[in-house]
Amino acid sequence: MTSPEKCGPARIGDPTLPPPSLLLTGFEPFDGHRLNPSALVAERLHGCVIGGWRVESRSLPVDFSRIDGALRQAWAQAHPGAVLALGLAWGRAAIEVETVARNRVHLQRPDKGGRLIRNHTISGAARLHSTLCPRRAVRAMRAAGAPAKTSGEAGTHLCNYVFHRTLTRFFGSPGVRTGFIHLPPLPEMDPPLGRERAPSLELDIMLKAIGAAIAAIDDPGGSGRP
Repeated sequence: MTSPEKCGPARIGDPTLPPPSLLLTGFEPFDGHRLNPSALVAERLHGCVIGGWRVESRSLPVDFSRIDGALRQAWAQAHPGAVLALGLAWGRAAIEVETVARNRVHLQRPDKGGRLIRNHTISGAARLHSTLCPRRAVRAMRAAGAPAKTSGEAGTHLCNYVFHRTLTRFFGSPGVRTGFIHLPPLPEMDPPLGRERAPSLELDIMLKAIGAAIAAIDDPGGSGRP
């Protein structure tokens, strides 16, 4: 059973109505790691009701040949009223809320399927902005005791791809807000080959921060804008 402490803040709504779902995604471990904090946070918060949202979590593959099918399945199963995607960003000291997804994929390392994709465009707009409120999420996570800030660079790997594809999918869908948050590595994670040890953050802090960010999302049907 999920504990209130793990689930974070909750708000009492109309008890006669089921809470709308929030799809929370993370990525499987990659780059030689045994763990990925994005998948761990999503897994721990699965089934929680936070801020009026019921969290439905999914772990996504770090493989371009499988990612589109995994996304379509997650969207169809969750029927989300909001989507929050999480990813790991090695070298970032704070939890960073992304503001924009770019229409570009350029990998520095192969994905788990061995594909090294360079200078690839994604179907859709050149730039898509988060339809959650990044500043509100940052304020909520800081209030929960976590280092947090906004970021205008979601990268050119699968994180940016998932962010762009999800924004494209729900563009024009009333009330379906979409955002992306990058997490630092966990203290127990060793650096990938060729990289230096990076700043890290404890899992408990990440759980409280993401719970606070979810609770800060507008009530279902709200605008999601500042």
